Amino acid sequence: MQPPFRSNREVIINAPLGAVWSFSMDLTKIAEFHPRVVKVDLLSGKSIVMMNSNELEMQKEVVKEGIKQFFEPYQDLLRRLLGPAASEIGLARGDSTRLWRAKRYARLMEEFQQFVSERRLGLRPVPPRTLFPLLEGATLEVDEDLHRRWLALLVNTARIDYGNEVLPYFPDMLKQLTSEEARFLDAAYDEMTIGAEQRQADIRASNPHLDDSQTFDLGTSGKLIGSISQIAIDNLERLRLVTRNRGGLSLDNKVVFATAGGNHLYVSDLGQAFVIACRLPK
Repeated sequence: MQPPFRSNREVIINAPLGAVWSFSMDLTKIAEFHPRVVKVDLLSGKSIVMMNSNELEMQKEVVKEGIKQFFEPYQDLLRRLLGPAASEIGLARGDSTRLWRAKRYARLMEEFQQFVSERRLGLRPVPPRTLFPLLEGATLEVDEDLHRRWLALLVNTARIDYGNEVLPYFPDMLKQLTSEEARFLDAAYDEMTIGAEQRQADIRASNPHLDDSQTFDLGTSGKLIGSISQIAIDNLERLRLVTRNRGGLSLDNKVVFATAGGNHLYVSDLGQAFVIACRLPK
């Protein structure tokens, strides 16, 4: 007995989905990829298959499933690249990266809404050039400490009563920081503000030649600098969040010859504004 005619062939089509869809709906194209079909003649003269709405939806699901299966090996590779973070993202459960980002976005919006509602904060429109990079950066963040700073940046950008300016490049700067660098910048800022009196006493104790009439900028303590790597300090300097020079610019064309304390590190004016913008209001 002759076995029934069966054929199975797998192909990968490198083309837009629309082109694949159009090709698959044309029955006369079967001969171009089927090894045992030479020509297709249609009695009706119509080469395009006409489907009702249910058949059309089924065909779309078939195409979607094929795309999903095609990308599955790359999902495995992505899980390996992400390591432990894959569980946080949800890839271990088969979630797509787009779905994961959607979940992160939903969490951010929920926390934002809860915070502004509890404190009854008035909101203002946020320019797209600031808002879109902010949301993009926030939905890619897995570190909880940095996530809190993204939330703070969004709150301060949107609230009416924020007394400072959130500059449009703040999201890009936050995206380039590690949690260690952000914590260091926070601590350095606290040393020169809430810890200013103690910092002045420490500097005078290390410099007995200074008399009480001399004033000086409050550089970051050596203990704090020693707690972070030189690479991290280089990155903070690259972003101009910290500086080794606190000399002011001339407004009257006078030339002043002064040697900056190059062995001291200061939080720049930009760094101070950035730290405040990344802190939730109390």
